[in-house]
Amino acid sequence: MEVGWRPFGRDDTVLMHRWLQQPHVSRWWDRVERTPESTAVEFDPESDENRHLHQVVIEVTDDAGTTTPVGWLQWYLLDDEPTWGPGLVPPPHTVALDLLIGVEAWIGRGVGPAAIRLISQEVVRQVPGCTHLWIDPNPRNERAMRAYAGLGFRDTGVDLHDPEDPAEVRRLMIATVEPGVGLAP
Repeated sequence: MEVGWRPFGRDDTVLMHRWLQQPHVSRWWDRVERTPESTAVEFDPESDENRHLHQVVIEVTDDAGTTTPVGWLQWYLLDDEPTWGPGLVPPPHTVALDLLIGVEAWIGRGVGPAAIRLISQEVVRQVPGCTHLWIDPNPRNERAMRAYAGLGFRDTGVDLHDPEDPAEVRRLMIATVEPGVGLAP
């Protein structure tokens, strides 16, 4: 199995909508009713609102050479998101990540960590001066918390308000990245 990624395009919003409807995703990700049209608008990579986001489709290539889209990841500079984490002051050039594995059969098989490691290499290439990655899973999502910790993300113990669900929180986790390398192997 080989994990890779490709840019997220407008046509991929159909995949995104399907993935957001999956119980293993919606449990952690989405508590709003969506239509294919609203998903297309929200995740449109070409909209002015999303131009600062770097969205990718996570793909897996099996031993037979078949490539399948299995998830989504986006990264963005926190410098461009002034309302992210009110009260927090990230170092300049800090990049935040969001991730979902949309195909349940690929959960727990190392796809998410492999994708984050790959994207960290892209981030340090595109963002000179980036020394930190931030991610904010729901702290009850123990599988994600363990996976991120295994990549070197440190649990800060800081809970952030979840803007999509006032009854939930997100846990800030921070990793250090090396210039020209990304997350340490």
